[in-house]
Amino acid sequence: MYYLSLYESLKVHAESVVKGNQFSVGEYCHSACWLIFKMSSFISRYSSNIDHSWNKVNIIDMADSFREISDNLDITSDNREIIRSNMDHLEKIKFAFLNDDELDVFAVEMNAYAPY
Repeated sequence: MYYLSLYESLKVHAESVVKGNQFSVGEYCHSACWLIFKMSSFISRYSSNIDHSWNKVNIIDMADSFREISDNLDITSDNREIIRSNMDHLEKIKFAFLNDDELDVFAVEMNAYAPY
């Protein structure tokens, strides 16, 4: 659940940076990206079923983009594309996690593994 709350918060704040030109919010987004980065095992697990390429998400690049936006108080088209593509992938991870929930409940009942 921590991923879901962090992702939704990042999504709202990222939109305010990219669409609302609230560039100072980029610093919060930078911090949120690093918190998500620390969840690498979670990201890997739920990314593995998405287009068979779990490495499509590059949170470090996205964090760097938010830092650059915050420092320069401006956004480039490259920054927009990095943020858009990574947020799209993080959303796919969210849906993969939500869809996998029923399997996790079954696995816990069978003592197969403990989900996140």
